[in-house]
Amino acid sequence: MPTTVQNAKAIMAGYGWSCRVTMTATTPPFPAGVELVAHVRAKASSGAVLAPLSTADQTITRVDDNTIDISIPGAASAGFKDGSVVLDLVRTDTDPDVYVGFKLQVPVETPVTRGL
Repeated sequence: MPTTVQNAKAIMAGYGWSCRVTMTATTPPFPAGVELVAHVRAKASSGAVLAPLSTADQTITRVDDNTIDISIPGAASAGFKDGSVVLDLVRTDTDPDVYVGFKLQVPVETPVTRGL
C-alpha cells in the first residue's frame, strides 16, 4: 500500500490539537470495530515516542468507515519542540497488524501565550 504524506495545522506546544482525517480506498480503511495505534515522534527515525495515541484511549476516534479524528492533549504536546512531529497509523485489530499507509507531518510552534 503506498504511503500518503499529509500536512496539518500547527500544534501549539502545551495546547490540545486535533485533526480530522478522511481516506478513501476500495475497502473502507476504518470499519466498525477498527483498532488503531499511532506514535508521535520528532522524526520517523527517533527512538522516543513523544505521545502514544490509540482508539483504546480515544485519542483516535472513528467517525465513519473513511474518517477518523486524531487528538493530542495539551499535556502531551507540552514537551514538543519547535519544528515538526510525525505520526502514522497501524491497525491492530488484524493479525498481523496492518500499516495503514498514512503519514502526517505536523508543524510545532511555541505559543506566545503559555504557562497559564
